[in-house]
Amino acid sequence: MTFHAYDQYGNVLQQTGLDGKPVSYLWGYRHCYPVAVLEGVQYSEVPASYKNNSAVVNPAGDAPLQTLLEGLRTALPSDRTVTTYTYKPQVGMSRQADANGLTTYYEYDGIGRLHLQKDSDGKLAHRYEYRMKGPAQPWASTMLYANIPLMRSYTREISPGVRQFYNRSVPGGKYITTYGQATAEMAAREEGNWYEPVLHPPEVPPVPTSGMAAVRLYQYLGFSTGFGDPDLLSIDFIQDGSIVASQRFSSSSLHPDYATIYLPPGEYRVSMRTNADVNYQGGCPHFIFYGGQPPYQYGSNDFVKTGTSFVLQAGETYDGEVFIKFAY
Repeated sequence: MTFHAYDQYGNVLQQTGLDGKPVSYLWGYRHCYPVAVLEGVQYSEVPASYKNNSAVVNPAGDAPLQTLLEGLRTALPSDRTVTTYTYKPQVGMSRQADANGLTTYYEYDGIGRLHLQKDSDGKLAHRYEYRMKGPAQPWASTMLYANIPLMRSYTREISPGVRQFYNRSVPGGKYITTYGQATAEMAAREEGNWYEPVLHPPEVPPVPTSGMAAVRLYQYLGFSTGFGDPDLLSIDFIQDGSIVASQRFSSSSLHPDYATIYLPPGEYRVSMRTNADVNYQGGCPHFIFYGGQPPYQYGSNDFVKTGTSFVLQAGETYDGEVFIKFAY
């Protein structure tokens, strides 16, 4: 095989197989995923309107991207083969349209495992179920503990005004021990938090902060909240069914945590999670925007609780506070 061209991120743009047939690729989602495979097409033949198109590089959703990519079938000669794809970033492929235009849909469960596969009519084609294998005899009487999935989000500045945003994941069940749940969770947290490779993060395309929404988070937990020592508090920002970013805070009331994360504009739901050892004692965690843009103004009593949806706009800065509000 011969590889003829690459983009600035090392993605193949055109190759030729042993049969002498060229194959070209379009990359989307900030150049991280191939969204179209064009067989019999030189990359120079791909319409210029599809190259570095903002709707391809940073798609607004599955449906508009799929509609745009379908235009390739009419823009190219009919004897060329066009296959298109859309994705849930950090999760997996969400739909595939084959050379005949027939679409297969993929759905995932809450921790990113393939759950359902549907045909072009939306009818169920395959269902996937997962079961964890239990301990074999003679260890059946031994209690084993496994960590839950963990994801942490990091942002580093590449140059003034440009940041690199990436996620680091620890799969569920990676650490299994007989010494208790806390030991399994601690091992996963150490990998995700303390041993994060700052000097060698994953190579992902940098993101200009000017096109993102900045969320400045402030967290303060007092000793009188009934939390005791939570040890871990995480905030997930969820969009289109997948976690886009996950921010961790410590539990110290003497040293409040501050963090700024940059998110693509759009609608999000927020989910707050704590360590399984936390005893709420009559309280519940809330998430409040006390600054930024309306309606999230300080003093408005407009709490954004777990599961609540809100919209972030490009170029805007939002201030958020994490705290404990009792709910007797």
